[in-house]
Amino acid sequence: MPEIIAILEVISPSLSTKRLKRLALIVESVLSMTGRVTMLSISRWTEKGVSYRTVQRFFKEQHQWAELRWLLIKSHLSETCLGTWVLIGDEVVITKSGKKTYGLGRFFSSIQNQAVPGLCFINISLLPVESRQSYPLVAEQLIKKKAQKTAPKAVKKRGKPGRPKGSKNKNRTEVTLSAFQMQLQMCIRQGLGLGTWADRRYTQNRSFWV
Repeated sequence: MPEIIAILEVISPSLSTKRLKRLALIVESVLSMTGRVTMLSISRWTEKGVSYRTVQRFFKEQHQWAELRWLLIKSHLSETCLGTWVLIGDEVVITKSGKKTYGLGRFFSSIQNQAVPGLCFINISLLPVESRQSYPLVAEQLIKKKAQKTAPKAVKKRGKPGRPKGSKNKNRTEVTLSAFQMQLQMCIRQGLGLGTWADRRYTQNRSFWV
């Protein structure tokens, strides 16, 4: 456990001493507890000084989580990590009961092969092709009410096949992105803006694909 907590020292430039101490206690409690991880259970497993309200205030604060993840990833990279790196994205569904959780809805789970009540997140990760080990960079919650009307759906064929009579050519370079595509694009740009590709110390003699 002390070795795991010591790893958090690499993110000290982006967190104050008080926030770093609270984060260390929260991480320690999450790694020690059994059962479902909630803010209430975190407060019960932490040491004196971290109450339920303290845990609530910590997660309510604005943290640059993507930057913190990149600092952790960057500390484990070395000059020997050569090869092709890929920036990948995926939707992750977590089951959740209740009615008051923000963003709660029904999302399709590939594990259960059906739509389940829960939360959905867009994850952007950095993946070295040779080792096939994923490093999560960006994670944002997908709100169904905002994206359900614009999310990709199966195209249904209607009417006769072929091009409709009287239709004109369109400029395919002028594309209007949906709310779902705009959120995905913002996640990708956020991942690219973390210095992953610009850092010469780690990108020398490597090739990257997005």
